[in-house]
Amino acid sequence: MPYSIDKEKKDIKNTPREVEIHPAKKWKRILLYLGDMMLSFITCFVLFSAIVYPLSMVFAKYNATETVQAGQERDDILYHHQLLFYKDEEFEQYNFTDDLKYTYNRFLAYYAFSSEDPTIDSLHPEYSHQEENEIIKTYFVNIRNDTLTYLSLYKEYDNFFVVDEEDNISLLDSVQESVRYYFDPEERLESDDYKNLSEVFAAMYSKIISTIMKEDLTYTDANLTYHSYIKCQNIIDTNASFYNWRMSISLMISFALSTFIIHILYPLINKRRHTPLMSIMQLDRLGCDNLKTLGKLETAFSGVYPLVFDLPYILFVPLSYTTILTIFDLPLIVILFLIGLLLIVISLIIMLIQPFNRTASDLLSRSVIVPSEDVDAVDQAKNYGK
Repeated sequence: MPYSIDKEKKDIKNTPREVEIHPAKKWKRILLYLGDMMLSFITCFVLFSAIVYPLSMVFAKYNATETVQAGQERDDILYHHQLLFYKDEEFEQYNFTDDLKYTYNRFLAYYAFSSEDPTIDSLHPEYSHQEENEIIKTYFVNIRNDTLTYLSLYKEYDNFFVVDEEDNISLLDSVQESVRYYFDPEERLESDDYKNLSEVFAAMYSKIISTIMKEDLTYTDANLTYHSYIKCQNIIDTNASFYNWRMSISLMISFALSTFIIHILYPLINKRRHTPLMSIMQLDRLGCDNLKTLGKLETAFSGVYPLVFDLPYILFVPLSYTTILTIFDLPLIVILFLIGLLLIVISLIIMLIQPFNRTASDLLSRSVIVPSEDVDAVDQAKNYGK
């Protein structure tokens, strides 16, 4: 019987071949997300630190000089009314944090000693029972004539202070004995009472500042220049708001650019529509409807979803310019971080219960992540017999 090559090819072509496509395993799907997010974070950090934020400082200038001047003028008001003290040798003028600690020491010394006690620290004779050291009384009684508030503050902390029937205030004997050791130059012991009373003082001082922000505190200097605490604080707050918004907008621009580069530009250039980690891990994204590589428009749309699912890292990008505490003052950034964190948790739950290990972004883009070898097997099956 004659042998026909054409008949053999036709038989091969008509023979059905079964190829199984498996979704990427859960741990690979998680690793893919974390890897691409880390690359996006690095890209965002570089863009923010080297390009976007430096440019923002050129085109949207922050008036640092005005802020410093307003801050010093604000402190001068407190110095003038003896609500804040400084000592040039140790606690520099206009260093509010250090000056507040020095003011606390003087305040505590007023209650740690009586008027008959001799000064035990020759370098700090002001650490004694001097009327000017009692700044709570200075403000509420001498300036505001509000004895009721003054007394109520001390009565609130009756575990440290005693207010007698004649409205005289003193420390509990045990507390007084404990804090005295701090004022001994040979001891300088910060006891638990010393530390706890510093928190009490901070609360009282906050009450002073909050009242000043409502009622204002002013004075006219030797040059007949009028100074207002609220005016100074408004200047500081306005400039701080400008500074924070500039950083937040720079952050969001950097984040959008990094997402575009990693999740849209790179996949569009890549023949198989891979993100960088998909290229390294040999994974493909296929459409669920046809199990084909996504087209350019589908790839662009799927690259938009990381704008919300990569949000958590945005909180840590500006650490080269600020501290972790001040980051929480940046408008929108904390909210975006929390939204992103919530969506990640939801997406992780979806992936864990979803049979094809698809995340929320996979469901939204109607796609599935599969090993590249499975996709190659499909292509070989299609070409089999040709």
